Amino acid sequence: MISKDDLINRCSVDGAIDWKQYHGEIETRRGYVQTLERIQNEDYANRKTPDDTVAAFVKAVGFENAVVTIATLINRSAWDGRISWRNAEWAKTIDNALDEKAAVACDLYADGIHMTHLDQIADKMRKYSPVLEAAKKTTIQKPGKEAGADARQQQRKHSTDLAR
Repeated sequence: MISKDDLINRCSVDGAIDWKQYHGEIETRRGYVQTLERIQNEDYANRKTPDDTVAAFVKAVGFENAVVTIATLINRSAWDGRISWRNAEWAKTIDNALDEKAAVACDLYADGIHMTHLDQIADKMRKYSPVLEAAKKTTIQKPGKEAGADARQQQRKHSTDLAR
């Protein structure tokens, strides 16, 4: 986790703070939070699941940025009883996520997402894998004669192999 001092040090050169870089990093992180809020609110209105929200957020900002953003929001809100201890512990392990004090100092929060929904999103983010998501997309076959014939052929081959 990154504290406010760590964040300032990352934006310093030879002991002098590069305020433009510091504020740029904060604004970038705020932009990710706003993107998450927008996606979650659209998904909620359309009755989509937290899985859908995480996948759309990863697609919008990239896997690493999504993990860091959600972990930062969890770190800021871990004291809230609606955040599970599993998600709070996970968020503490994310290297570039801000700790609670840094998130508060940088005014990073998701007031457009209910804490329970944020906890659900964090739970899905913990389990999300871009590799598995890509594999799901490439293995889906279109329904039709070819897919059905291929499945029947695989079934016959499997049955024949078992009989041997």
